[in-house]
Amino acid sequence: MTSSEPAGDARAADSRAHRIAIVLGLAAALAALYGAGWVYAAGRFADGVRAFIAARQVQGIAVAYADIALGGFPFRFDARLLAPSATVALPSGTWIWRPDRAVFSARPWSLDRVTLDLSGTHAIAPADASGLARWTVSSRAFALEAGISGAGISALALRADGIRVHGRVAEKDITVGRLRADWRPAAAALADSRPEHARPSQTFAWSVEAFRPPHAMRLPLGDEIARIAVAGEVRGRLAVEEGRDAFARWRDVFGRWRDDGGTIELSRVEGRWGALALAGEGTLALDGAFQPVGAFTARIEGYSETIDALRDAGAVSGTNAFAAKVALTALARRDEGGRPYLTLPISLQERRLYVGPVALLTVPALAW
Repeated sequence: MTSSEPAGDARAADSRAHRIAIVLGLAAALAALYGAGWVYAAGRFADGVRAFIAARQVQGIAVAYADIALGGFPFRFDARLLAPSATVALPSGTWIWRPDRAVFSARPWSLDRVTLDLSGTHAIAPADASGLARWTVSSRAFALEAGISGAGISALALRADGIRVHGRVAEKDITVGRLRADWRPAAAALADSRPEHARPSQTFAWSVEAFRPPHAMRLPLGDEIARIAVAGEVRGRLAVEEGRDAFARWRDVFGRWRDDGGTIELSRVEGRWGALALAGEGTLALDGAFQPVGAFTARIEGYSETIDALRDAGAVSGTNAFAAKVALTALARRDEGGRPYLTLPISLQERRLYVGPVALLTVPALAW
């Protein structure tokens, strides 16, 4: 080994150390630059949240909070409202909503998608009730995600699990295992020459699983509805203008939509409750008394057991139950497994529900 070899090794080590120092210095500079950019962008995000809250005032929703706390560094913007509450003016009176948690979130690279996390407990009370909650709502997860475009909100998606609604009056608890809902404006088709009332303006889909209404309702097919799912589109313009009395004008909005020929086209309707299983499609509208009317085609399983349960619960008279079973059994088919099923028209007119030609039951009036 010559004397020049140790010197060469030392120079190589110094060169590596120098390169590492340069890389570390660049990384530190980039991190500092990103941190400064994050702080600035997070502040702008918080300003957007403040502007969104201020805009709700025009709609009669007064949101109050002590301050906004920023977090989520480095890969998320979180704007948490401290001590949030909202006062909402409805036709039934003014209500105050106090959630435990209200956090607006977005990714730095995807500011067109904002999530509002409302997981936890919510207290809902009339404004004149001295803060005493009439309803308490809790959820394991509750998040509303909004797609943002230049024209406003381009999509909404609700994801909630483990919901429990507790009323101050006994026997008023409601639970939902899972809730999913999606909404977006329908894409306008340039070649669509149909009149406005026949054009889709909105599309939607929602589903509820493990739904338990208040025990006091004593439902005839069991305490739990396993699943309800609906998907479709709104045809005709259904929109409320901005203004402090927006909620009070919903009846007028639906009235104009109805009078212009607006309908709801359901491409998918699914339900499973006790022995009853239903899948179909159809159309809904409103009659002159603002009650729903509709026509559907559905495949129904478990119809015999369902009629028996309705009869035993007193929802259907023995005579009507017998007539319905005779008529429906004559129309039934069997699938490959030998299980009977029906493919029938279902209609709702003047609050009477008809399965085929049989008037099965009277539907409670919808209160507006």
